[in-house]
Amino acid sequence: MANYWLYGVIALILSVVIIGWLTGLAHSKNWFLPAVRPRDEHRAPVPRIGGIGLLTAFLLTLGIVAIFSPSALHFTAGKFWGVDRNLAGMILALIILGTVN
Repeated sequence: MANYWLYGVIALILSVVIIGWLTGLAHSKNWFLPAVRPRDEHRAPVPRIGGIGLLTAFLLTLGIVAIFSPSALHFTAGKFWGVDRNLAGMILALIILGTVN
């Protein structure tokens, strides 16, 4: 049986590390730092890069699960390019939404 709690902890740790690293990098390089508007609660610019870190952590966790426990990624009998149909749809939607937004 798949250990889903372990995968959740891996995703949490990866997202915290990646978002922290990306936020520090964005501050040091002045990337993704919009100007502070009067309606904003914060006083200093806050980088808008967290979604990239979350998507990266999610995809890395999927890769780790696919390597160490591929049976945990089979939810239905339907396949799309050799991947579970539901999982492929979710990955495709995340990539499209991440690109558009």
